[in-house]
Amino acid sequence: MRRLVPGEPRRLRLEAINSTSVLVAWRPPAEAKRRGVIRGYRVVYAPATDRSSPVLEASSSTGTAAHVLDVADPGTWQAAVTGLLASTMYQFQVAAVGRKGIGERSRPRRVVTKGQGPYEPYVMLVFLSSCHSDVFFPVYYQGQLENGWGRV
Repeated sequence: MRRLVPGEPRRLRLEAINSTSVLVAWRPPAEAKRRGVIRGYRVVYAPATDRSSPVLEASSSTGTAAHVLDVADPGTWQAAVTGLLASTMYQFQVAAVGRKGIGERSRPRRVVTKGQGPYEPYVMLVFLSSCHSDVFFPVYYQGQLENGWGRV
């Protein structure tokens, strides 16, 4: 059965787009390993706890279950995976899908999603009192004191 399904896709590339998304790109299996018409691709991914974490099947009952993103267009060789956790290492593999089933997976690759940024949002409340004609408060922009003090 293994010889009837497509071979593994080539040149798997990963790029962290932002804190929750990764762009996955690949090339189709070599012509000699396509074994028929390719009907689409399957992207399999999961958080990787360490460098030796294997990617598991979505139906696996042991360990962390993998997520699957199916790409139905055989001419599409990239996909954006969204809904990921910030600052987290993920492992990805891609398989071609043929008439006889899902082919061999590419070699696993890992990427760390970007962080959410160096500054946490905050709210500053300024209470104005009618007994003061001027109220001064610090003005911050992206965590830095901006031009000293503001005035209301």
